[in-house]
Amino acid sequence: IYLGDMERYAIHVLRPGGGLQTLVQSPRLRWPDGFSFGPGGWLYVSCSSLQHVLFRDAAHVRANAPYRIFRLRAESPGTPGQ
Repeated sequence: IYLGDMERYAIHVLRPGGGLQTLVQSPRLRWPDGFSFGPGGWLYVSCSSLQHVLFRDAAHVRANAPYRIFRLRAESPGTPGQ
């Protein structure tokens, strides 16, 4: 199971035995909250940066763009679209 960590700008993976491991950590991962498998073994992660969007005016939203989608190699292939 892949998990987004908004406080640490990270993506973690929860192992079948219950262990939690940091897969990637970067200040570019601003609120990683949307995950989807794509073809070719890729995992896509959207970073909505909700701290810069909710209850903010349009100028603040534009000033904190871009809002990115990242991709990384999944450790095991998933079903595209899930």
